[in-house]
Amino acid sequence: MSAQKPSPLSKYDGKISLSEIFNKEVTRALKDYPHLRGKFAFINNADGSRIYDVDPELSGFRSQRELDRYLNDLAVFSRGKGPLSTKDPDANLNVIAYSPLPMSLFTRGADSAQKEALALFDHELGHLVVKGSMASQDPCYRECAADVFSIIRHMQRYDSSSDIVGIIGWRRAFDFVMSGRSEHFTTLAIDELERLKDKIDFKEMSPEQIKNLAMRIALAHTPHPDISNGVSRTFDPVRQTLQQTRGNLELAMRTLAEITLDHKDDYHVFKIGNAVLQSFLDGKISNNKGPMLLTGPFWDDVRRDLKEQADNLAKNHILMGMPMHGQPLPEQSDTKKPAWKSVPPPAVVVPPVVTPQQPPANNNPPPPAANNIAAARMRMG
Repeated sequence: MSAQKPSPLSKYDGKISLSEIFNKEVTRALKDYPHLRGKFAFINNADGSRIYDVDPELSGFRSQRELDRYLNDLAVFSRGKGPLSTKDPDANLNVIAYSPLPMSLFTRGADSAQKEALALFDHELGHLVVKGSMASQDPCYRECAADVFSIIRHMQRYDSSSDIVGIIGWRRAFDFVMSGRSEHFTTLAIDELERLKDKIDFKEMSPEQIKNLAMRIALAHTPHPDISNGVSRTFDPVRQTLQQTRGNLELAMRTLAEITLDHKDDYHVFKIGNAVLQSFLDGKISNNKGPMLLTGPFWDDVRRDLKEQADNLAKNHILMGMPMHGQPLPEQSDTKKPAWKSVPPPAVVVPPVVTPQQPPANNNPPPPAANNIAAARMRMG
């Protein structure tokens, strides 16, 4: 007896409401992943609706009133925090709570609102179904697995030619640099899916195959915490620049360019720094004032030097900078000052903060998230 042909995920054309889409997607998720049946709830904080399949015999709830109170408390807790998911062992309940984010993670364009909501739903579903993506002690593995799971499902819906990989890849790299939080270092796993996508028949993938491939890629391409923490520390000066200049993103990107080119033989630092910078240099990044354009002699030199090393990375991947048969030895670092280092930074006047009474000095550094000034307002496209 032959295996049943998998039914590809639905794509939507904007003619039905987001609530209707979520209804259909919850029904599909319970069909695709039967272990969720009888112990699943979805909270839509955008409109206050709930969808759930809770079996009293499987859950810890003694009455409908008790379940309603539980979901109400979770809705209040999760409202405004963006999408999240949780497995509550006491209630034996899997929950996704959806709140829209202030920026797009996975999509862009005028018709992206529903696609973005679906990608966020799929990301949280990934936490519930991919092995280890909720319980692992490594937060980076959890996010790698959920990101890859969401991207695969998006490609099954909308085709592998979708630009979702480039968008989420940039966003994760940017957030990692600007926040320093290691769970955002999902770039290596996303890049691996990008490398493999032309070989994969996404339309033929079963739900089980989707979650298994997400697990395989995440296991193989989640960086060790020592690596991600070390790379994060390397980018500390970027966050310091952003804080000291009160959110001057161009100067922060200048600092990032200097770090990236100073570490051009460091595979991970260059890969992340280049991923962030290229989208700025190509004019793909916008804020509420329009596209951010990095121009002038400094950026001309940076473009040239980044391209040379990026070509090396694209050709040799993890062997970048290593001696290889039939190729010239990698050039050793030159004592000559690179051209881009000769261009002085623009003068920036930071007005002092005037307060009626200065509080006592605080010598403790702010948490990484405090340095993420204006980062949430940046978008790709």
